[in-house]
Amino acid sequence: MANHAISASMDAASPIVKPGFRLVPATIGRPEAPRRVWIECPTFCTVNHAADRQIAVEDVWHSGDMTSLEVPAADGNVELLALARMGLDDYSTDPAVRAPHLFVEDAGTGEGAYLDADAAEQFADNLVAFAAKVREMARACRIPKTGVTLAKVTPLHTRGGAA
Repeated sequence: MANHAISASMDAASPIVKPGFRLVPATIGRPEAPRRVWIECPTFCTVNHAADRQIAVEDVWHSGDMTSLEVPAADGNVELLALARMGLDDYSTDPAVRAPHLFVEDAGTGEGAYLDADAAEQFADNLVAFAAKVREMARACRIPKTGVTLAKVTPLHTRGGAA
């Protein structure tokens, strides 16, 4: 997945671009002498490489839009729990990052994981199962109140004797 730069003076119609990529302008070089070059950019990428000047072509990375998972709070606000985005860094020393991947980030710590397509599918399956359990618990929270509070109910496993 080499991110080959093509000189601005070259005929932009002559290069062959891999499927899933397009040619886009990128600004490369030091602030006092930037140059416009054309680079292969994956179709999921939303970075404006012409505006996001990099010192060298090797510094260019690709990112899709973030999607977020938020938790509603009782006060009407929301708390950001996690973020996910597609990415690709052609010149990374990490092979997992040199290929298209999903980056899932803990919004609280910034720590995250790079997932290939198979791991991303498994993660999505886990989210669906998690969502089903959360929905089940939410429905259980709607049980009409009986006058007994949960704090006064003793779980069976802590009662004396056999259950």
